[in-house]
Amino acid sequence: MDFTKVSKELVKLWACLNVDEKNRYKELANKQKNLKVIAKINDTSIPKKSFQYIFKTLKRCSTSINIELSEIKKNIFEKPKLLKLSPFILIGEVKENNWMCCVQNEIKALNICRLQEAVVFFQKMVDEEIPLKMLCKSINISKKYLGEKNYCFLRNLDTSYEPSAEKYTITDERIVKNGFKVVFVFNDDPENPDINITDVALHISTYGTEEFKELLELMQLEKENGLYFYRPLKVVNYLRSETARHCKTIGLPKTKKEIYELLNYWFKNENLSSNNKCIHYKQVFTSVHIIDENSKTFKC
Repeated sequence: MDFTKVSKELVKLWACLNVDEKNRYKELANKQKNLKVIAKINDTSIPKKSFQYIFKTLKRCSTSINIELSEIKKNIFEKPKLLKLSPFILIGEVKENNWMCCVQNEIKALNICRLQEAVVFFQKMVDEEIPLKMLCKSINISKKYLGEKNYCFLRNLDTSYEPSAEKYTITDERIVKNGFKVVFVFNDDPENPDINITDVALHISTYGTEEFKELLELMQLEKENGLYFYRPLKVVNYLRSETARHCKTIGLPKTKKEIYELLNYWFKNENLSSNNKCIHYKQVFTSVHIIDENSKTFKC
């Protein structure tokens, strides 16, 4: 018997049934349909999202990234122009304060808090002027205490004849911005003026002649340009604590733009990026995966 005849016979049998019998069969059919739908949902695996979807829809509140590293590699090499324009690409936020990024064809974990601290600390080291307080009594430093070499070096620094011709003040920023105001006072012997420290750092305790001598020796040892290399240890520690206070006050970066600004500053300053440490000596970047060993140009 073919299917057409079977269908006709079934229609005749269905027509002979009363309403209650028909409803019973309808209920059984509906139950069977529901079971099939549930089984289909359970058997269907959730497909992995594409790199493009993750990159476009990933939000700051994300907690996981369902993406293969091979996909990241593929997409990076498909867009070589993007790498030329920037040495880094933010991939997405893994959890609060932690991002994944690509740096010179290497996948790295980035701690935003440490990045912010490192950048702010570097900026302070480069340009921060330590506030001064005037001493009730100036500190007199002898030529013997400084030593001939330090004394001659000090005499050759930039000066200004203010407020009078009998005195001149050291104006070299390495002295001024490190919390010292030093005045030479000419008495009877013009070749051996008195050296007086009239002002010292306001917020650094027990800051005086030892730190001044340390600074002079540091200025002669270092050959680099920039204030960053000429900081006494007590000034470094002070700026470190000021960095922590400042970062706590302003809070973490809230937008991608703010993070990119920090990263741009980081990679433009070799002395900053080569160190890869925050003020607590912890790594800013942590290597996760090397996309291509031959093209690796950045090391943590």
